[in-house]
Amino acid sequence: MKKIAIVTIILFSQIFSQELENNENPWSFYGGISTMSASGDEIIEPGRLMGFNIGIMRTVSENLTVGAGYTKRGFSDSFYLVDYNVNADIEWDLSGIELFATYNLFPIGNGIFWAGTSYAVINNADYEADLETVDGQDVLAIDEEVDFEENDFSLLLGMSIPVGTEGSYLNVGYQRSLVEINDYATFNQIFAELSFPLNL
Repeated sequence: MKKIAIVTIILFSQIFSQELENNENPWSFYGGISTMSASGDEIIEPGRLMGFNIGIMRTVSENLTVGAGYTKRGFSDSFYLVDYNVNADIEWDLSGIELFATYNLFPIGNGIFWAGTSYAVINNADYEADLETVDGQDVLAIDEEVDFEENDFSLLLGMSIPVGTEGSYLNVGYQRSLVEINDYATFNQIFAELSFPLNL
Protein backbone atom coordinates (compact mmCIF):
# COMPACT_ATOMS: atom_id res chain seq x y z
CA MET A 1 0.00 0.00 0.00
CA LYS A 2 2.92 2.40 0.71
CA LYS A 3 4.25 1.77 -2.81
CA ILE A 4 0.84 2.67 -4.25
CA ALA A 5 0.86 5.91 -2.25
CA ILE A 6 4.34 6.89 -3.47
CA VAL A 7 3.51 6.14 -7.11
CA THR A 8 0.22 8.05 -6.83
CA ILE A 9 1.90 11.15 -5.39
CA ILE A 10 4.59 11.11 -8.10
CA LEU A 11 1.99 10.77 -10.86
CA PHE A 12 -0.10 13.59 -9.45
CA SER A 13 2.91 15.92 -9.21
CA GLN A 14 3.69 15.24 -12.86
CA ILE A 15 0.08 15.67 -14.00
CA PHE A 16 -0.44 18.95 -12.14
CA SER A 17 2.62 20.42 -13.86
CA GLN A 18 1.42 19.65 -17.40
CA GLU A 19 -0.49 21.70 -19.95
CA LEU A 20 -1.02 24.83 -17.88
CA GLU A 21 -0.83 26.92 -21.04
CA ASN A 22 -3.68 24.95 -22.66
CA ASN A 23 -6.28 25.70 -19.97
CA GLU A 24 -7.41 29.26 -19.29
CA ASN A 25 -9.20 28.26 -16.09
CA PRO A 26 -8.69 24.54 -15.41
CA TRP A 27 -9.55 24.66 -11.69
CA SER A 28 -12.92 23.75 -10.17
CA PHE A 29 -14.38 23.37 -6.70
CA TYR A 30 -16.60 20.39 -5.89
CA GLY A 31 -18.77 19.38 -2.97
CA GLY A 32 -21.59 16.95 -2.33
CA ILE A 33 -23.13 14.15 -0.30
CA SER A 34 -22.76 10.39 -0.32
CA THR A 35 -24.45 7.30 1.02
CA MET A 36 -21.79 4.96 2.38
CA SER A 37 -21.55 1.27 3.25
CA ALA A 38 -19.14 -1.66 3.22
CA SER A 39 -18.90 -5.41 2.81
CA GLY A 40 -16.71 -8.07 4.40
CA ASP A 41 -16.69 -11.55 5.89
CA GLU A 42 -17.23 -10.19 9.41
CA ILE A 43 -19.87 -7.61 8.43
CA ILE A 44 -23.24 -9.29 9.02
CA GLU A 45 -25.98 -6.78 8.10
CA PRO A 46 -24.30 -3.75 6.51
CA GLY A 47 -26.26 -0.51 6.58
CA ARG A 48 -25.67 2.88 4.98
CA LEU A 49 -24.52 6.15 6.54
CA MET A 50 -24.54 9.67 5.10
CA GLY A 51 -21.23 11.32 4.28
CA PHE A 52 -19.81 14.10 2.17
CA ASN A 53 -16.91 14.96 -0.14
CA ILE A 54 -15.37 18.38 -0.77
CA GLY A 55 -12.27 19.59 -2.60
CA ILE A 56 -10.74 20.98 -5.79
CA MET A 57 -10.03 19.43 -9.16
CA ARG A 58 -8.12 20.37 -12.27
CA THR A 59 -8.77 19.66 -15.94
CA VAL A 60 -5.46 18.44 -17.35
CA SER A 61 -6.63 17.70 -20.89
CA GLU A 62 -9.90 17.32 -22.78
CA ASN A 63 -10.57 13.96 -21.09
CA LEU A 64 -8.35 13.79 -17.98
CA THR A 65 -9.24 15.38 -14.63
CA VAL A 66 -7.36 15.10 -11.33
CA GLY A 67 -8.34 16.32 -7.90
CA ALA A 68 -7.80 16.29 -4.16
CA GLY A 69 -10.12 16.81 -1.22
CA TYR A 70 -11.67 15.70 2.05
CA THR A 71 -13.66 12.46 1.91
CA LYS A 72 -15.66 10.15 4.15
CA ARG A 73 -15.99 6.38 4.37
CA GLY A 74 -18.25 4.42 6.71
CA PHE A 75 -20.99 1.91 7.38
CA SER A 76 -23.25 0.50 10.06
CA ASP A 77 -23.79 -3.12 11.10
CA SER A 78 -26.21 -5.04 13.31
CA PHE A 79 -25.76 -8.54 14.72
CA TYR A 80 -26.52 -10.84 17.65
CA LEU A 81 -23.75 -11.93 20.06
CA VAL A 82 -24.70 -15.47 21.01
CA ASP A 83 -22.16 -15.83 23.83
CA TYR A 84 -23.50 -12.74 25.62
CA ASN A 85 -27.16 -12.93 24.54
CA VAL A 86 -27.16 -9.27 23.37
CA ASN A 87 -27.86 -7.37 20.16
CA ALA A 88 -25.13 -5.09 18.83
CA ASP A 89 -25.43 -2.02 16.60
CA ILE A 90 -22.16 -0.51 15.40
CA GLU A 91 -21.08 2.39 13.19
CA TRP A 92 -17.74 3.13 11.57
CA ASP A 93 -17.14 6.74 10.48
CA LEU A 94 -13.83 7.35 8.70
CA SER A 95 -12.40 10.45 7.07
CA GLY A 96 -9.27 11.46 5.22
CA ILE A 97 -7.64 13.15 2.26
CA GLU A 98 -8.35 11.74 -1.19
CA LEU A 99 -6.41 12.03 -4.46
CA PHE A 100 -8.24 10.98 -7.61
CA ALA A 101 -8.01 10.92 -11.38
CA THR A 102 -10.84 10.34 -13.87
CA TYR A 103 -10.91 9.90 -17.62
CA ASN A 104 -13.89 10.72 -19.86
CA LEU A 105 -14.88 7.61 -21.81
CA PHE A 106 -17.98 8.42 -23.92
CA PRO A 107 -20.96 10.79 -24.04
CA ILE A 108 -24.43 9.85 -22.81
CA GLY A 109 -26.98 12.42 -23.96
CA ASN A 110 -25.55 15.78 -22.92
CA GLY A 111 -23.43 14.15 -20.20
CA ILE A 112 -20.12 12.31 -20.09
CA PHE A 113 -19.46 8.86 -18.60
CA TRP A 114 -16.08 8.59 -16.87
CA ALA A 115 -13.96 6.12 -14.91
CA GLY A 116 -10.97 6.51 -12.64
CA THR A 117 -9.23 5.64 -9.41
CA SER A 118 -8.76 7.28 -6.04
CA TYR A 119 -6.35 6.93 -3.15
CA ALA A 120 -7.70 8.01 0.24
CA VAL A 121 -5.31 8.58 3.15
CA ILE A 122 -7.47 7.71 6.16
CA ASN A 123 -6.46 9.88 9.14
CA ASN A 124 -9.46 9.51 11.44
CA ALA A 125 -11.71 6.56 12.34
CA ASP A 126 -14.55 6.77 14.86
CA TYR A 127 -16.17 3.61 16.18
CA GLU A 128 -19.53 3.50 17.97
CA ALA A 129 -21.21 0.42 19.42
CA ASP A 130 -24.44 -0.02 21.35
CA LEU A 131 -25.17 -3.34 23.06
CA GLU A 132 -28.56 -4.20 24.52
CA THR A 133 -30.38 -7.28 25.71
CA VAL A 134 -33.03 -8.93 23.59
CA ASP A 135 -35.72 -7.16 25.65
CA GLY A 136 -34.19 -3.73 24.94
CA GLN A 137 -32.17 -3.01 28.10
CA ASP A 138 -28.91 -1.12 27.51
CA VAL A 139 -25.76 -3.07 28.36
CA LEU A 140 -22.83 -1.06 27.01
CA ALA A 141 -22.14 1.97 24.80
CA ILE A 142 -18.74 2.55 23.16
CA ASP A 143 -17.55 5.67 21.33
CA GLU A 144 -13.83 5.80 20.52
CA GLU A 145 -11.24 6.59 17.89
CA VAL A 146 -9.56 3.59 16.28
CA ASP A 147 -6.31 3.37 14.29
CA PHE A 148 -6.73 2.16 10.71
CA GLU A 149 -3.40 0.82 9.47
CA GLU A 150 -4.25 0.93 5.76
CA ASN A 151 -5.58 3.47 3.28
CA ASP A 152 -8.22 3.08 0.60
CA PHE A 153 -7.41 2.50 -3.10
CA SER A 154 -10.68 2.61 -5.05
CA LEU A 155 -12.38 2.37 -8.41
CA LEU A 156 -14.55 5.32 -9.50
CA LEU A 157 -17.36 5.21 -12.06
CA GLY A 158 -19.72 8.06 -12.82
CA MET A 159 -21.31 10.63 -15.06
CA SER A 160 -21.06 14.42 -15.31
CA ILE A 161 -23.98 16.49 -16.56
CA PRO A 162 -23.62 20.23 -17.33
CA VAL A 163 -25.84 22.48 -15.18
CA GLY A 164 -26.23 26.22 -14.68
CA THR A 165 -23.32 28.41 -15.72
CA GLU A 166 -20.66 27.28 -18.17
CA GLY A 167 -18.18 24.90 -16.55
CA SER A 168 -20.58 23.77 -13.79
CA TYR A 169 -21.55 20.10 -13.53
CA LEU A 170 -23.64 17.66 -11.55
CA ASN A 171 -21.41 14.65 -10.91
CA VAL A 172 -23.00 11.37 -9.84
CA GLY A 173 -20.94 8.26 -9.28
CA TYR A 174 -19.98 5.09 -7.46
CA GLN A 175 -16.85 4.33 -5.44
CA ARG A 176 -15.67 0.86 -4.38
CA SER A 177 -12.49 -0.21 -2.62
CA LEU A 178 -10.18 -2.40 -4.70
CA VAL A 179 -8.52 -3.87 -1.61
CA GLU A 180 -9.95 -4.91 1.76
CA ILE A 181 -9.11 -2.35 4.44
CA ASN A 182 -7.50 -3.72 7.62
CA ASP A 183 -8.55 -7.22 6.51
CA TYR A 184 -12.06 -6.18 7.49
CA ALA A 185 -14.03 -3.93 5.13
CA THR A 186 -14.41 -3.15 1.44
CA PHE A 187 -15.99 0.30 1.26
CA ASN A 188 -18.49 1.57 -1.28
CA GLN A 189 -20.44 4.77 -1.73
CA ILE A 190 -22.88 6.40 -4.11
CA PHE A 191 -22.27 10.14 -4.37
CA ALA A 192 -23.74 13.26 -5.93
CA GLU A 193 -21.64 16.41 -6.21
CA LEU A 194 -21.80 19.86 -7.77
CA SER A 195 -18.66 21.33 -9.31
CA PHE A 196 -18.12 24.85 -10.61
CA PRO A 197 -15.10 26.74 -11.96
CA LEU A 198 -12.84 28.74 -9.66
CA ASN A 199 -12.03 32.25 -10.84
CA LEU A 200 -8.29 32.23 -10.13
